[in-house]
Amino acid sequence: MDSELVPVQLDEIRFSEWIEAAGLSRSTAYELIKLLAIEPTPRRLPGIRKQVSFITAAQAALLEPWAAAIKNGATMPEVRQQITQHAPGQSGIIPTVKPGQSQIIQQAPGSSEIIQALTAALAPPADPLLVPRRLTEAAELGCALFTAELATLLNLSVSTVRKLEDGYSPRPGFVLRRLKRDNFIWWNVERS
Repeated sequence: MDSELVPVQLDEIRFSEWIEAAGLSRSTAYELIKLLAIEPTPRRLPGIRKQVSFITAAQAALLEPWAAAIKNGATMPEVRQQITQHAPGQSGIIPTVKPGQSQIIQQAPGSSEIIQALTAALAPPADPLLVPRRLTEAAELGCALFTAELATLLNLSVSTVRKLEDGYSPRPGFVLRRLKRDNFIWWNVERS
């Protein structure tokens, strides 16, 4: 039976594609699905030896606010605490949709409001000058920033900031200087 091909449902997406689109690391994405008790469905596809994991649109919708919170600067411990405080069994969110199960997700009253409030609290304001102001302030203060702090300042994921080179210009007029001291990476923002 293992070699039997299983048809993919129309509302499913490859979990690896979702991870890439969400801009998360694999370890973070797998920790999220573990915390939310989501079980991707393994499928065997033509031309691929190993089974491929798929998640449904409903499961992706449960993951989205948490992925957005992480991209907007929330740390995994903060997200873990929020999820465990509102664990699926307590909040009424049914995160797992198994084959043959109804595609309707039921939520307890107020559970979607909790997720929306968390996302709103962690989302950056809609101020278009926010990042330039932050860059200006960081350059004027002349203080070194951790990678996570710079990621928050630029509204980027930590993994994206880790890939930046010394001398990178996030906007015209600013240059990032990468420093390594005491086995830590620090960043200085300079006006160019």
